[in-house]
Amino acid sequence: MNRKIIYVVNSASSFLSHRYDAYLDLVRKGEKVKIIIGKSIDKEIESKSLKKLDSYKADYTIMNFKSSGLNPFIELINLIILFKFLSKEKPDTVHSIALKPIIISGLATLFLPKIKNIFAISGLGYIFTKRKKIEIRNLVLRLSFFILFKIILIKKNNFFIVQNNYDRNFILNLKVNSNKINLIPGCGIDLDLFKPGDYKLRKNSILFPARLLKDKGLYDFVEAANILKPDYPEWEFIIAGSSNSDNPTSLTKDELKLLEQNKNI
Repeated sequence: MNRKIIYVVNSASSFLSHRYDAYLDLVRKGEKVKIIIGKSIDKEIESKSLKKLDSYKADYTIMNFKSSGLNPFIELINLIILFKFLSKEKPDTVHSIALKPIIISGLATLFLPKIKNIFAISGLGYIFTKRKKIEIRNLVLRLSFFILFKIILIKKNNFFIVQNNYDRNFILNLKVNSNKINLIPGCGIDLDLFKPGDYKLRKNSILFPARLLKDKGLYDFVEAANILKPDYPEWEFIIAGSSNSDNPTSLTKDELKLLEQNKNI
């Protein structure tokens, strides 16, 4: 009998870039796979990603949760909607990726004991990033997440996939048995799609390829460019990445304008 598996993800774009190959492998094996997708702030990229999923004839449902959503009333409604969906679908496994999907699906399956949870954590994000200044808001959110994780772990058939030892230790500190945690070196890439190109290398250039987040070291890169460019004018300092993010350390429109005016990058 073929299994029924449901993915719970924050966005279609992240699913396509990080999980689509695994999804496709399951479909080819005859498994019944559905995707639950939250609301992304980057509407342009998300629209293109949803069109791709449509072209692949993927079975997906869009729900109203957001990775940055903190309104308890809205999150309760999202939780109830997800619980009803899972109760109706009766999947064998729910594979949740990133903190918000893990929290809502973990809570939703507490009263659905037959469902196995696979939680994939690729990073603990803004809330658990160490900072020079203590932020009360962050401390409250961090405590809330610890409490919610403890509640979720009442259910025994939860399993974790992590990509670094920091996240593995975080889960171990929640008293999860080590045989329920699988440490992998990353999501990987398709080497048939990503091959060395024939293009000419761009000499004397340094690239910052990432979302435009302060937590990614963006301003460290800008500061380095400001120091080095006057003495090495032949070098280019290039920033390439999306500025549309609901991460609290994302650049504001005014900060982005200032960045665009900087002649050193």
